[in-house]
Amino acid sequence: MNANRFNVGSMADGITEQLRQQGYCHLHASQEWIAVELEEEQSFKAYWDNLVEDENFKNYTRRERRILRFFCHPDRSLQLNTDADYCSTVTYNIDYKAGPNRLQYAEAGFIHHPLLQRIVATDMAMIRPWMAADQSYAIDIHQFRVRAEKGNSSPTTSGIHQDGMAWICMHFIQSKGTQPVVSEIFTTAEEHDPPLLATAMSRFLETLIVDDKTLYHRQRRCQLTGIYCW
Repeated sequence: MNANRFNVGSMADGITEQLRQQGYCHLHASQEWIAVELEEEQSFKAYWDNLVEDENFKNYTRRERRILRFFCHPDRSLQLNTDADYCSTVTYNIDYKAGPNRLQYAEAGFIHHPLLQRIVATDMAMIRPWMAADQSYAIDIHQFRVRAEKGNSSPTTSGIHQDGMAWICMHFIQSKGTQPVVSEIFTTAEEHDPPLLATAMSRFLETLIVDDKTLYHRQRRCQLTGIYCW
C-alpha cells in the first residue's frame, strides 16, 4: 500500500489546522472526510464479527480485539509488520496482565479492504505535518469491541489515559443494544478536571484524532439497553 496514491491533501488542511490549534479534532460523520459506499460499509463492519477475546484484560472488561501493523517508510509506502505481540510503553492502574499482549492478527480481507486503505491514507494525510520526511514510523491498528451482558456494564478504556503514541485516531464502527458511550478528551489524567470534549459517537466512522503526547482520553462504560450489547 502506498498512502501517496490517495488524493486527500486539500481535505486534510482544515483538520490539520484544528490539530495545530487545539491538539484534537472531532469529525462527526464519514462524509466529512471520506466517501463510503453502502456495500463497502457492510463488508467492512463484518470484520468486527470475528474478533478474539483480549486475554490480558479479561479480569477488567469483556474486550475482543485484533491487531494490524505497518512500517511507514520515508517515501510513505507501507510495509506489513506481522508481529502480533503488542508491548505497550505505558501501564494502567487497573486489574490487567501487564507485559506483552499476544494478540490475534487482522484477517487478510480486512488488511486489503479498500475502505481500510482509504482510512489509513486519510489519517496519515491529517498528521503529515508532524511526520519528518526522512524518518520511518510504526502504525498500529487495533480492531476492538467491548461487550456487556446480563445487566452488567463493561469498561471501554483504561480510565483517563495516554497510549504512549504520537497520535491516536479513533473511528467509531457500530453498536448494538447499547447506550451511547461518551468519549472524552482531557488536558491531564486527573478525574476532577473538566474535559475539553465530551461526545457520544454514534455514526459510522465518526472520528476523534488526539495528540497523545500532550492530551489524555477516555471512553465511558459500555452499558446495554436490552439483554446483550456490543
